[in-house]
Amino acid sequence: MRTLTFLTLIVVLASLLGIGSAYIMIEREQPLNAVTIGSWRAYPKAGTAEADPYSVAIYTRGAVVPLASGEGLALVAREDRSGHLLDPTCIYRISGQTPTARLWTMTATDGDGHLVETRPGRVHLDSQNLLRNPDGSFELTYGRRSAFGKP
Repeated sequence: MRTLTFLTLIVVLASLLGIGSAYIMIEREQPLNAVTIGSWRAYPKAGTAEADPYSVAIYTRGAVVPLASGEGLALVAREDRSGHLLDPTCIYRISGQTPTARLWTMTATDGDGHLVETRPGRVHLDSQNLLRNPDGSFELTYGRRSAFGKP
């Protein structure tokens, strides 16, 4: 009887540990196997058959259809280069070379994944509307207030 009770306890604890760890992994909403470039993260296996089960559960739970590998790659930044969460009261500068793609878009979303509307009424910036420097680089300034101090 003691052995049966002990085995039952082990099975119950193992089940709770397994379900609890899966819940925590899914609740944090950051798939595994991220590719990191500075503050940006991408999940190239998200829309493929090689996606891990946690990623599949995260996208299914959020009703998100990830891009397949032939369609593109979504880059996400939730923190600045100092490791602080992005703050809508701050002004950020995004600069560098544009991706080598025919078309790309950049959007800002809130903590719930909803698009944030900018002052001119846009919700995104795309490769067709970006002014580049002669060397192909670009620089964006993004914040609630303009960089020149006007609201």
